[in-house]
Amino acid sequence: MLSQEKRIANQGGSMNEAFIHYFSGTGNTQHAAGLVKRKLEENGYNASLINIESRDNEVDYTNGLNIFMFPSYGFAPPANMIAYLRQLKYAANSKAAIICVGGHSGKEIGYDGNAAYQAERLLRKKGFDVFFRDFAAYPENFTMIINPPEEETRAKIFAETDKTLKAFATKIGCFEKNFNKRSIIPRIITGVVNKCFVLLGRRFLGKAYIADSTCMACGMCEKACPVRAIKMTHNKPNWSWECIQCNRCINICPEKSIQTSVVRLLVMVLVIVPAILAVGLIPHQYTDISGVGFIDAIIRIALVFFASLIFAFLADRLIYLMERVPVLRKLFELSYTKSYRRYTAPGFKPIMKDNSRKK
Repeated sequence: MLSQEKRIANQGGSMNEAFIHYFSGTGNTQHAAGLVKRKLEENGYNASLINIESRDNEVDYTNGLNIFMFPSYGFAPPANMIAYLRQLKYAANSKAAIICVGGHSGKEIGYDGNAAYQAERLLRKKGFDVFFRDFAAYPENFTMIINPPEEETRAKIFAETDKTLKAFATKIGCFEKNFNKRSIIPRIITGVVNKCFVLLGRRFLGKAYIADSTCMACGMCEKACPVRAIKMTHNKPNWSWECIQCNRCINICPEKSIQTSVVRLLVMVLVIVPAILAVGLIPHQYTDISGVGFIDAIIRIALVFFASLIFAFLADRLIYLMERVPVLRKLFELSYTKSYRRYTAPGFKPIMKDNSRKK
């Protein structure tokens, strides 16, 4: 381990401040950030946690070591983390490290794709000297689609991954360069996927949530939503198009009332069919503008994208009205997640907001 004098020399500064900027949907990243904080403090740092959901953390981080930690959603940083990175003030040559957190089922480990690379590009634009980039996996929390692992499996994952995080913290504290590598082909593929996810996927999936008949209208999901994407309407939560897919709401509901509606999910997936058909009916002279094949293909894909949004909006409005009819609502409440386990990391307590007003 480097001495503090050598560490400071490597940093190019005179301070041993460390700032851990993090977002956590269900507590995995919060747990990891706390662990990194404690390890850095053992090595002589004055470390601070900055939860990006809180606006109370107005600190001057430009002269310290900065660590950015976040989960990977659709092979990309969460939408709110991207917004946070974009609004950071310029930090000329401040040292920065990136730790991306993924899911672990107990058998398979998630893949971060382009998430850390995207964060690195944004930080470099802000003047940060990124010297560390890596990935670690904690228990799976994508309860909307995947059943989280059992308690025994979770404990094993925590024991293994905590060791990895401590090793990361030691390397970061010593400014040891470390860049995990991802093959170019998977990066290209996941790059396309994450663009689709950020623009459409997360929004469409958010519209697949529904609260079943056990909902007590406690409003916890609304208050805990990190991006205010949930609003209580007629004593039921209603999800807007701003959902980032953190899966916090489905995992913290005290009654396990929030489910993935099979009908809603199918509708949101299948809206692309009428969108493709509608664009296909447009005469080619109106879409083949450039005369260059691949450019005209991109134009058509863009038209399908916008048509999908229109059809999804119309479908959502129609479903919302149909759900007001008790008999029809039972149909929309059909779900495979009713028997799924719920998961939040031990000790996780989300920031509860007053969402009675819009952002």
